[in-house]
Formats: sequence, C-alpha cells, structure tokens
Amino acid sequence: MPYRSGTKKKRKELNFIERVQRRATKLVPKLRNLDYETRLRMTGLTTLEKRRERGDLIQFYKVYNGINKIIWFHPFKPALSINTTGPASSVRGHNRRIERLLTSNWGQRHNFLVNRILPNWNNLQSQRVRAKTTKSFKNLLDAKETNI
Repeated sequence: MPYRSGTKKKRKELNFIERVQRRATKLVPKLRNLDYETRLRMTGLTTLEKRRERGDLIQFYKVYNGINKIIWFHPFKPALSINTTGPASSVRGHNRRIERLLTSNWGQRHNFLVNRILPNWNNLQSQRVRAKTTKSFKNLLDAKETNI
C-alpha cells in the first residue's frame, strides 16, 4: 500500500489501520484514559505514518549506498547547489542531498520513493546519512526520534 496515496480508498485503509492501533492501546488499563500520543510514547509505539517514513528512509539508505541494486529509468540526482566545499558547506546540510524528480502533482512518479523521502533525507544530519551500516543508520534514526 503506497504511503500518502491520493486515492480515497487507500487513505481510508490507512485511517482504518491507525484506528485499530488507537483502540489496541486503550486495552491497557493504566493507559485507557490518556491521550493517543501519550499512550504511544508509554508503549514504545509510533504512528503508522512515522513507521512508513522510517521504512522509506531505510530503504533509500540501502539504495543510495548500493546495498539494494536498482536499475533506474530516471536515476536520482545529487543537489548541485550543495555539492561545494568551503566554510558554508556544513551550514547547508550534508553533501548527499538529492533533487526532487520533476513530476506533475498527480503523475505516476509523484509518490515515488525519492519524492516521498526527499525532505526527510535532505534534513538528516550528516552523521546519520554517512552511517557505515544499515544497522547503525537505523540506530541513529531511532536516536533522532527519542530526541524529539
């Protein structure tokens, strides 16, 4: 099921899954009267949207680093304005930033992996993007979540 799908049916399915999680967290007697965000935090769960974002970032990390091989019809491009060296390069983010694939708002590639993760990927700290292994990347992503 694609994330952030534009169709009503798929959005309805996502909302249904989220409602199931809301009800399931209310089954814990001590958490029953707390708000949803607090119940999630106390049970160590995240929202469906955050899990999908995390999964997309992990998948893109694997693709970017050649762990998963994909033959691209239109490969992603590095952001040109950021690939410079000098004193301002650290202020502008990491040098593994990518450009958005140009699509129409409702085209087939609008919800493509690169376009979905682009803002989150480009806003990651350099330390996270340069992780040596997938496991260390996951740990650094999870550390980011706990700091929020």
